[in-house]
Amino acid sequence: MKRFYLFLAAVMLVFSFSTSSSAASNDLIQVKSNTGKITIGAGEVFKPTKLEVSIYDADMYVGQSEYNTSVLVTAKDDNYLSEDVTDSAKIVSKNTKIVKVKNSFLLPVAKGTTTIEVSYKGLKTTKKITVKPAPTDSFTIKAPAGQKISSVNFYTKEQSTYDTKDYFYSSLILPQKKSASEYKFSGVNWNKTPNIYAVVSTGNRAYHLTITKAKNGKKITLSSKGFAEVTLKAPFKNLTYDTVALTGVDSKGKTQIAGYLNNLESKKIYVPKKAYNLQILARDKNNYYQFYKKGVRITKTKHTISISSKDVALQKIKINKKTKNSVLLHAFNGSEWTQFPYTYSQTFTKKGTATNVYLTKMEYKQLSINLFVNGNWIYYVTPPSSKVTKSSTINVSDAFRASIEFNKNKVYRAGEKIYLDSTMNQWSNGSFTIKDSYGNTLNSIIGKKGLVKGVFIFKNKNKTFKVPVNSLTYPSLKLPNTPGTYDVTFELAK
Repeated sequence: MKRFYLFLAAVMLVFSFSTSSSAASNDLIQVKSNTGKITIGAGEVFKPTKLEVSIYDADMYVGQSEYNTSVLVTAKDDNYLSEDVTDSAKIVSKNTKIVKVKNSFLLPVAKGTTTIEVSYKGLKTTKKITVKPAPTDSFTIKAPAGQKISSVNFYTKEQSTYDTKDYFYSSLILPQKKSASEYKFSGVNWNKTPNIYAVVSTGNRAYHLTITKAKNGKKITLSSKGFAEVTLKAPFKNLTYDTVALTGVDSKGKTQIAGYLNNLESKKIYVPKKAYNLQILARDKNNYYQFYKKGVRITKTKHTISISSKDVALQKIKINKKTKNSVLLHAFNGSEWTQFPYTYSQTFTKKGTATNVYLTKMEYKQLSINLFVNGNWIYYVTPPSSKVTKSSTINVSDAFRASIEFNKNKVYRAGEKIYLDSTMNQWSNGSFTIKDSYGNTLNSIIGKKGLVKGVFIFKNKNKTFKVPVNSLTYPSLKLPNTPGTYDVTFELAK
């Protein structure tokens, strides 16, 4: 299954190499590359004799997202060897009026049964696909008199794949029709989602709901019964509160989806009495601030949340841009990668200037930088460290360099599929990273047409092979079928 948004920080041992420049498409930032060397010996070339097709979440309904259901194509030979060929296989729907194919994902269009045909290197197979009618159940959420709904977020409780006793919360998207005072949500599948949790924001109020089948077809009018009036106090004057994020915490300490209160005109908010992780994004004339407090328990009808330098140390982060492009800083703080959501801090820096950002002192799950290039591309970059324990400067540049190294102690075989790690060790096939001049790691690039891919170029006196890869972090690539010693460079796909 393709995973589109992979943001992983990587640390790389850098070696000295010769340098070659590789230009990408018209307005992408140029990425330079070192030259790695690899010797490929003769080997048994993988000759697949059959294809197997697996469908992830084959329970398909009209109207659901195309990213719910994905196709995995595995090629197998007669010697029990197998290879994931999803990215190279051709997947075609025999009836696009029932289901459409987008990359390796299936988009249900209408009720019915059809097949998809999968082909790879002369091999073909088919898979039956059934699309069920769109669920017709619905419910409506209505705001109290004088209030307007500004946002609605749904989430469901999911069982962990790795531990049947563990669980996490994930987001849920439902079709909607809205007016200023009420939203009607349809396409509800109560069999799949018997409990729907919602956070509804109306100005400076955040409502937390649990919606079950008993509410099917009914109108749910929001009520402030049991709410607390919360006054926010911060250690800086004249703050504008851009966002207050209140992430609910259940009885076992699991974080749920956040309710976002945006562009507050007052320092008072109204929320249900419960436990929260609180995050505030604010700004004054010259600076941006992120405050984070964990385990805030609101029990009184009137409650004050005071954030001071005594209990939350703020560290000044100066963003120094060696680029004309705009920068957006994210500071993620989630208790586990599998849980949703992550609280975040975001700050745009003006072109050609440095901006001060004050972050809560802690080790974040990840700091990341988005570099906006020519209005068309977003470069996702991570600094070497996610610790914010002292005031510091995050330097950002757009001088990117790819670094490739292969394991000198490994015997490579023609046609072999290998994976490259971010660091080299005795068990690695090799290592690969892309970093800017300050050591920040480039994880991915997203354009208007999706993920930007890469190409490894294997070259010697006799042959040149171009091997495409879909990921800029931990790429997998199939070695050329022709033995020999090659110089290997990297470039962004054009």
